[in-house]
Amino acid sequence: MKFKAKVLGKRTLQQRLRKRLSALTSDEEAFVGVPKAAGAYSDGTSMAVVAAVQEFGSNPEGIKNPKTGAVVHIPERSFLRAGLRNARETNEKILKRFIPLVLHGKMKPRTLLKHLASNTHGYVLKMFGSGDLEPNADSTIKAKGSSAPLIDTGGLRGAITYDIRPKMRGKS
Repeated sequence: MKFKAKVLGKRTLQQRLRKRLSALTSDEEAFVGVPKAAGAYSDGTSMAVVAAVQEFGSNPEGIKNPKTGAVVHIPERSFLRAGLRNARETNEKILKRFIPLVLHGKMKPRTLLKHLASNTHGYVLKMFGSGDLEPNADSTIKAKGSSAPLIDTGGLRGAITYDIRPKMRGKS
């Protein structure tokens, strides 16, 4: 016995699949970090600049401490990249759970991006005080009264946000 099958509405199905797949390539993207608009410390130093210096470390010549005038070398203390790496496994689970909902039109891609960004934001915040960062120098411990790197006023930690924004054309 032979069976014959005919797919009815093949064009409509293809159109629906294309529409759902294009929804996954949203015109928006998620950002986690310290935006330029995060403000500044009382001495005028931008939160975004402090975040960049802590994330990547200072240049070999060091930088001038605005409080003391001393030139200091700041080691790399990657809280953003390390937080993103730590979030990877959970983000993969989020994708596996929610991509089918986006494909079936039961969830907007923006909502999926919000879940991913929120999860990553949480992992970035966990880096503060985690013990996985380069320790403070003895002089820093003495000056601020704590050995915990990246924690002094809480300003930098509080400046870390997440947002969903339109994609920048020509950049990825």
